[in-house]
Amino acid sequence: MALLLVKTFNTPHEAHLFKFKLEAVGIQCFLHDENLIGLDPLYNIALGGIKLMIQEEDKALAIEVLAQDGEQISDSKSKAPKKRSFLRWITSVFR
Repeated sequence: MALLLVKTFNTPHEAHLFKFKLEAVGIQCFLHDENLIGLDPLYNIALGGIKLMIQEEDKALAIEVLAQDGEQISDSKSKAPKKRSFLRWITSVFR
């Protein structure tokens, strides 16, 4: 099961609105990094936002659903978000 990044969001409520739109037409999806950013919004910078992920086979239907609202799927070819260790990120900031 390959995963595709649909869109990234800054706040959990924005992400849930899009998630509900996709789930309403039967697309299974999940929000990556939602809980961490919900706990502390400053993690949004380090993690790259809340990521809405879908299965690759649902891409065509997701494009149709999001096109109705004038949105597009992210051009990212990434199958899943890469994990960065917090220690590596924080040391890169202070270099």
